[in-house]
Parts: sequence; C-alpha cells; structure tokens
Amino acid sequence: MYLEDCCESHGAEIYNKKVGTLSEGSTFSSYFGHHMTTVEGGFVSTDDTELYELMRAKRSHGLARECSPEVFEQYKKQYPEVDERFMFITDGYNFRNNEFGAVLGISQLPRLDDMIQRRKDICNRFVSIIKKYGDMFHLPNFTGNSSFCLPFIMKDRNLKPKLQEYLEKNGVETRPLCSGNLLRQPFLSEYDLHIENPRVDFLHFHGFFIGNNHLITDEDLDKLEKIMDTFVEDKVKYIYESPDGKTVYRRVFGSDEPRELVNE
Repeated sequence: MYLEDCCESHGAEIYNKKVGTLSEGSTFSSYFGHHMTTVEGGFVSTDDTELYELMRAKRSHGLARECSPEVFEQYKKQYPEVDERFMFITDGYNFRNNEFGAVLGISQLPRLDDMIQRRKDICNRFVSIIKKYGDMFHLPNFTGNSSFCLPFIMKDRNLKPKLQEYLEKNGVETRPLCSGNLLRQPFLSEYDLHIENPRVDFLHFHGFFIGNNHLITDEDLDKLEKIMDTFVEDKVKYIYESPDGKTVYRRVFGSDEPRELVNE
C-alpha cells in the first residue's frame, strides 16, 4: 500500500496532479501555521472505502462504533458475543479532534483554494525580492509548490546567522528548515548514525525560513524588502531587476544611474 504524507502541502501539484491523490491514502496536517488550521491535528484523505472505515476506527482506540452505521451493524452481527459499546476491531489511538477544531477546519475548506493562491502570490513576490541580490541566495524550484514557507538559502554559510539575527531584530520570526538535519538532533545521538550528509547539511547550515500565510499583506512584503535592502547594502554591488520575468537588468546598489542590460 502506498500512502502519502502531505503534511503542509495542501494544493501542491506533481505530475499534473494534486498531492494526496497519487496513492491509496494521504495525510494532511492542520496545525496552526499550515494552509488551513484546526489548531491541532490533521486529517486523512482516501477514496478507498475499506481504508476509510479502518481509519475511522483507528482514530478512536479501534472501536467498531466509530465506523459508519452500516459497517457498525455488520460488526455487531459478526461478533454478537462482544458488547457492541466496547468492541475493538483493530488496535488504535486517540486521534479524535474536538468539535471546535472540526468546525474551524470545515469552515475554511470553501476558501482553501483562494488561501493557497494568495500564498503562491506572496511566494512570487518573495522570489522577485530575493532575485534582486544576484547570487547571494540559492532559489529552490517552486514548480507545483503551494508555498508553506519562504526559504532563505544562503550561499555564504557565515551570512545565515547574521541575516536571521537581523530579521528577528526587525520583527520577522525565523525557523530552521524542517528542524535541520534530523540526524544531528539530540534524540538520535545514542544511535550510531552517519550524520554527515552533504546536501542535507548544506540546508542545515545555510538555510532557514520565514512563515507564509494568506493574511500577509503587500505592506508586509514592502517592509520585508526594505529590511533586506538594508541588510545587503554593504554586501552586494548590484541590484538585479526583471520587469517581464525574462529580460534581466542591473544597477549599482543605492545609485540613481540608469540600469544596464544583463541578458535578453
């Protein structure tokens, strides 16, 4: 069985299909900072009826009564010697959300596509800001992305902590990229693991992110751009611009001189 852990990838696409539709079942997180929220918890998505019924039972200790009424009736007939109120048809967990969380999540579903599109628009603006500074940053491939976050991946490792500190001082919270290289976390220290993985370590030591959210305003992005301009003013010579997304121009940072063409 193939299952997808989609976590905070609501609305992302791969192979021209939505993430979460490429398998028998998928899980999504609806934690506070994700595309939609139930404050805590998440949900499972599947078009497999058998898996759906199994997940309903497993989220509540494996109780048969948590299945749909018709399936519960089948179990009662199959196991008449067991008290139907406490009939466990599988091992399980206590993963039930509360009514408040459920109502909060359901109320956002009709707006989810719009919220994701706003995240994408914000990400596009973020990319245009980062591109201004030439080769200071690595830019990920954002194709199909639904933009959970806005990543800063510095080419110069020494600049990472300096930029993080500067953003934090100016009211912009930062986070490590998915907790960094998990093999370096203390809870795995007792295991004999090869923690040096060049690509993962590059992101661990060179990268961090700031949050994205559909409530971010254009004014917030203007503020971020000004903060970044101030940070890089003594670190880059040129500012790069691409009005049409193809033709690239550059001008000396802080200068009013006409820009010059870099490529067409």
